[in-house]
Amino acid sequence: MGMFGSDSDSDEETKNEIFGPTIKILVKKATNLKNKLKFGTIDPYAEITFENHTKKTKEKDDDKNPEWNEELVFPRGSSDTMKVQVKVYHKETIGSDKLLATGTGTINNYMQSDWHDIDIKLIDTKQRPTDGVISLGVGGGGGQDDEEGEEGDEGEEGVEEDGGGGGGGGGSKRGGGKAGGKKKKKKRGNEVSAAVEEARAKINFSTLSTKEETFQIRFVIHKARKLSSYVETPMIRVTMNSKSMRTQTRKGLDPKYNETIMFSVTKSEKDLLNLPIELAVIDTAKDQTSNLIGLYCFDLTVAWAEKDHLLLYKWFALNDPDEPQEGLTGYINVSIQIISPGKTPKKLPKKSETEIDVASNVFYPPGISLQPGQFIVRIYSGEDIPQMDSAALANIKNFFSSGEKPTDLVDPYASFEFAGSTIDSATRYGTFDPVWEQKLVIHGEFPSMAENVVIRVKDKDDYDFDDLIATKLLKISEISFSSTDSDMGFLPTFGPAYLPLYGSLREHQEVRDKYSDLNKGDEEGIAYRGRILLSIDSNMGESDPDLKTKSNIKEEETADVMSKLRRHKYHLFASFDTGNMIRETDNEVEFEVSIGDYGNSLSLQGNTYPSTTSPANAVFDGTHYYFMPWSSSKPTVILHSQWEDVEFRVETLNILTWLTEFIEDQLRSYKVLDRARDSEENLEKKCEEVVTNILQQIEELELPALPEYANKLDHKLNRIRLFQLGKLPKVEEKKADFNGIDINNPNAVVLDIDGGEETEDDDMSEADEEEQLLKDILDSGEKKKSKENVLAENMYEEIKAILYGRFQHDRRVNKIKRVESVLAKLQHLCFDSQISIPDMFIWMMSGTNRIAYTRVPIRDIIYTPNPKGRGKLCGKQGSFFLKKPLKETIGAHLSMTVWFGKFEHVSSVFKTPRGSEVTVYAETFENEMGSPLGWTSKLLGTLRIPKFSDINRKYEIPKESFEPPPGWKFQNNWEIAFNKNLMDNEQGLTVFKETVFEGQTRQPGAKWSSSSTKTWWRDEKGNESSDKDKLSCPSGWQWSGQWEINVKRGVDSEGYEYADNDESGNFGPVERNYHLGRRRLWVRVRERVGEIKAKEYEGDPDGWEYARIFTSKFHVEEHTLDMARRRRWIRKLTSSVPVPVVFSVPEDPDDKGKEDAKMFNIAPRVLTEFSTGNVFKYQLRAYLYQARGLLGADPTGYSDPYARVIFGNRSGCTPAIQQSCSPLWDTTVILDNIEICGDETDLEKNPPYVVIELFDEDILNQAVHETVRVLKHVKDSKKHRKQQSGAVSVPKNTATSFVDHDKLGRVVCKPRVMLPGYESSKLQWFPISGVKKSKGEMLAAFELYKLGEHELPLPPPILDSRYQVPFDIRPELIRTRVEILSWGLRQLQDYKMLPVDSPHVEIEIGGEVLRLDKIESVKKHSNFDNPNNFIDVMLPSEDLYMPPINIRVLDNRSFGYKPLIGVATIKEYGNYRTTYEALKNAVKELKSDSNKLVDIDGATPEETSP
Repeated sequence: MGMFGSDSDSDEETKNEIFGPTIKILVKKATNLKNKLKFGTIDPYAEITFENHTKKTKEKDDDKNPEWNEELVFPRGSSDTMKVQVKVYHKETIGSDKLLATGTGTINNYMQSDWHDIDIKLIDTKQRPTDGVISLGVGGGGGQDDEEGEEGDEGEEGVEEDGGGGGGGGGSKRGGGKAGGKKKKKKRGNEVSAAVEEARAKINFSTLSTKEETFQIRFVIHKARKLSSYVETPMIRVTMNSKSMRTQTRKGLDPKYNETIMFSVTKSEKDLLNLPIELAVIDTAKDQTSNLIGLYCFDLTVAWAEKDHLLLYKWFALNDPDEPQEGLTGYINVSIQIISPGKTPKKLPKKSETEIDVASNVFYPPGISLQPGQFIVRIYSGEDIPQMDSAALANIKNFFSSGEKPTDLVDPYASFEFAGSTIDSATRYGTFDPVWEQKLVIHGEFPSMAENVVIRVKDKDDYDFDDLIATKLLKISEISFSSTDSDMGFLPTFGPAYLPLYGSLREHQEVRDKYSDLNKGDEEGIAYRGRILLSIDSNMGESDPDLKTKSNIKEEETADVMSKLRRHKYHLFASFDTGNMIRETDNEVEFEVSIGDYGNSLSLQGNTYPSTTSPANAVFDGTHYYFMPWSSSKPTVILHSQWEDVEFRVETLNILTWLTEFIEDQLRSYKVLDRARDSEENLEKKCEEVVTNILQQIEELELPALPEYANKLDHKLNRIRLFQLGKLPKVEEKKADFNGIDINNPNAVVLDIDGGEETEDDDMSEADEEEQLLKDILDSGEKKKSKENVLAENMYEEIKAILYGRFQHDRRVNKIKRVESVLAKLQHLCFDSQISIPDMFIWMMSGTNRIAYTRVPIRDIIYTPNPKGRGKLCGKQGSFFLKKPLKETIGAHLSMTVWFGKFEHVSSVFKTPRGSEVTVYAETFENEMGSPLGWTSKLLGTLRIPKFSDINRKYEIPKESFEPPPGWKFQNNWEIAFNKNLMDNEQGLTVFKETVFEGQTRQPGAKWSSSSTKTWWRDEKGNESSDKDKLSCPSGWQWSGQWEINVKRGVDSEGYEYADNDESGNFGPVERNYHLGRRRLWVRVRERVGEIKAKEYEGDPDGWEYARIFTSKFHVEEHTLDMARRRRWIRKLTSSVPVPVVFSVPEDPDDKGKEDAKMFNIAPRVLTEFSTGNVFKYQLRAYLYQARGLLGADPTGYSDPYARVIFGNRSGCTPAIQQSCSPLWDTTVILDNIEICGDETDLEKNPPYVVIELFDEDILNQAVHETVRVLKHVKDSKKHRKQQSGAVSVPKNTATSFVDHDKLGRVVCKPRVMLPGYESSKLQWFPISGVKKSKGEMLAAFELYKLGEHELPLPPPILDSRYQVPFDIRPELIRTRVEILSWGLRQLQDYKMLPVDSPHVEIEIGGEVLRLDKIESVKKHSNFDNPNNFIDVMLPSEDLYMPPINIRVLDNRSFGYKPLIGVATIKEYGNYRTTYEALKNAVKELKSDSNKLVDIDGATPEETSP
């Protein structure tokens, strides 16, 4: 049947699939077939090939002379005589069918004749004649003028397909009716797509082999796009060779799949290319009669014609052939690879989205005509474009040009692309703020699969390739609305508005930036790269001949646009509360906050603001991470900036988002009761309560009014949102002219948008108008809608109908589904591409290196008067995870308070955290360096370091240079600030490991003995120390053990490691003859006695901080090798009004007071300081009971999960549970003496976040990490063995060496602050996020106790040196028997090119694993020998806490290799729980009815296992 769709032989389906001239072949019978089987009889069927189309009959059981009498219909060829090929097969139950005989006959092209009989003699597979004969009848079929297909004859059904059914995805809108049905179909004409015709023209079919071989066909389903708006859970089905395979179900209209579907086909090359293929999108949420969204029919010629038979990233446009008036219903992006025998599959090359989304990369179905259209882009200007050229390159350019030397080292221009069509703006040379003022026209064809208008800003380079500055993907779906259901639809429209650009770091680098690929827009940008001002309009149809591709914009138009984009002053306040989960330990750490170019401390063109925290050393938390020692003085950032007014846009977006979250919370509360199997009465009440609450909130919701400067897109989006919320005035609701052109479906039948003819009767009543409106809609032809569906097109009416309308008597399950449908519609409205204020960036920095970042949308932190429209983080303490660029590794976690809003709201609304005071200080550092004569500042000039400077020693700023900024005044004199942020590692810990190195030095040729060696003692930093026996325990501590040698390192059996000498630092575990030094590490644990008190400053009394050199890490205690020191001077400032505070300092201190002095800006230091009465100590108790649904990180499909709990400056850890995806930790992690600052009432309502990180323990990774460390130092020892001196470099085998285990996810939640009289917390499920594909949950509870006022509850019981979850919190467990009835395994796909032959199944529940018996050979017997199994486990008595059932299938292969084939999870099975009495009654009832038998695969009871 070729490319005409399904391989079914039913006459009805044949006539639905073939149009044009046809010919009928009646397969009557065959005689004298030879039985080629060694055992048994043959079950023959015939396969007829005619004009490159193949069909087959049903098989006849046990018959050498079968009579089929089946009529097959084929498309008629154009020649007078044509060949028909016949093959007779034996139908095999298992394996490939066996070829019995073949034959070839000639058919005259009967046009008007009656039936004619043809007998074809058969030959065997070795081309030898046989006695077999097959009889055919041939007759003329329908012609091209037939309007409808004929009805099929009853009793002549074709072979039933193996594919296309089951799983909710087998049906279609055409129904799954049987062959011979009476339903008539519309004529569709010739269905050969242009893509197939073009591919067939490239192939020489005469060279194709006729030898049968086994081919593997791989379909890589990448993604789908622009699916019909009524799709809920789309799934892709691929049908080939009468078999269907499906992807997993996804959600949304643009789902991503990235799944591979493989078929193994045994055919000749010629027959292979004639196999019909069908790509279809199925909505699994609908029934089988209406679940087909769209399909595309083709054959493998489209892949065979490509190089290496590999079709890459092609878009297949879908439509419903039975309803072509709907136009296109979506697109699928697929790669197809045909792998011939002996060939290896090719690896798919990576392509960006912009490379794939081109017009020539789409296969359209027949009957789709493309309409011309244009995008009219007006680009006005840009700002904050970063530097792209070095000064040296600029000089070279200037040498070859006659123009003046540019001051801004960038030559920007803009490039616009849509579906492969590209146009560039003019280049503006030497400017960070270009002004283009151009109108550009992009021509295209619609419908188009392209989702984005690609906007690139580039740096022009006349002598090399142009550099890419940034790329912005402007989504078509966010600037247009496709609708044929109402007058809401509109073509792509944007602006005028600014578009922020993001990409790599702004700082220019002479060498290639390792993050420069981020400028392509394929991944999240890590820095702001400027903004461009533009607008977009669209036209459909042929373009105006007078419309130029490029033209200039008039100055009057630009002035009008700029008048509507007036700037407003904005105020940003960011106060850092805690910083933890830090891994940067080698240098001091600081944090930077910026919006746009405001606050970028490394920018060459930005202003200077107090945008960074004071650098400080991170402190070890005693378990794994490091934290920032900020105590009660919290670093604070204040930025003043100027932007356009986007408050009305952000407020609308946040209100809709708030409503979305409200509906999600309501649904979640219902599902909790449903999962707990509450009574039907309570569930009905809860369902009604949910719908009532949602309706009430929609009715009370008010969107902000649009200002006079709102643009066209603002008005169109606002009207859609008001319509969906039921807020449009009545006169507007009654108007329902359709959008004249739907950009996704210009072929769809729709009404005119604004140019429709007016009704003759202008005095028509409201009722008549409504009836006329409904009639127009129902007659429009786009969709056949009922009157009720039209009246409930908006969300408000749909929710209202659930309570009071036609849905009020529905089952509660259907009501909840309708609410979920409303939620999906609302989520599609939660976007706005015109928020022109850039995102806020928070960077963790060490020196000039940027380590980790987070990007916060401005909508999350902005202030608006409406609480529902306010940013969810505005003025609240939020949790921010900083990740390393291009990695998912967490670099830090910050808890901080952020407020961003217009300057006019600052004095009346903005308030600092209660119990705190914001203080501003002028700051300068006094520097000195060591010399043989002592510390001096006279030698600093040799290093170009000023005596007084900023913290980075770039600028000379003596104390006398500071003058108070306007509006500020100094409150007191300069004073030395003692830096308490440079704390040691034991601060705040309850347990500490004291370490000291014992070392020995010998002479060349001497042995290691007390008489020939010199013994020395040093700490881990290389400083001289006392003998271990002379080290005393500090005050407030006590020893908890004896001194022990640490052998858990790269050392020999005595704990020694060796080096060339005692100061080379390159120690290794292997001794060599030339080694003159060795050492070993002694460890002793001490514990804190009594309450932890704030450590007093123990550094230099004059405030000096010391370091080896100025670029290394500073500390408060002076060491022997320290050659640099500094101290910090501060002076407090005060102001009565919140005005910007920036110091203007002369570059040359001697020019102070001169009018022509060159000045530069210096930012002050800002702190939020809490008084002693607002600093509290707390204890956190984290009850971690279990998790479920974790990812399998090991090849076995399991993980070894453990959890880390991080809160404030403490962290704790659970034990690892081996080989489980549903670990039962039953552990309480207690974190004590956590310092929290703030108002006590606020802390009770809004405590800080708790972070739980889940990992898979990887012992092998730890061992490899340690081995690599040892080998590295052995190599370094050999490399430097001839050196007699050098800097001390201590190997890092302490907690500063991080071993990254596989991350399984993260939970972020708030603890419950426990007050007197509160009952114990209850466990609840927390969703696990932070990892792709993670869908697990963790069952836990968190309690926060204030220390000092009330007595704490007793500690939980201890088991195996860990605290258990208290009995009043943990779920009640009961011994439960789980009985499992398992039949067998079916349809197992090949794994790694090999068939699955001997699998076994493992079933895990509640930490116990049941292993079913291995199936020795699936091909011979695919059922289990013992189908009845059971397992006894301890399970919770409440269904809410039940762990899932995890099922894994593994194959048993040679050498003990057991690959994981597949997994399945059963999350909810509480409905199957029963009691012993109920089970006994059920067994009694079953025994009383002896007729109840179980049929397993059609076998009789005697054939099944007991």
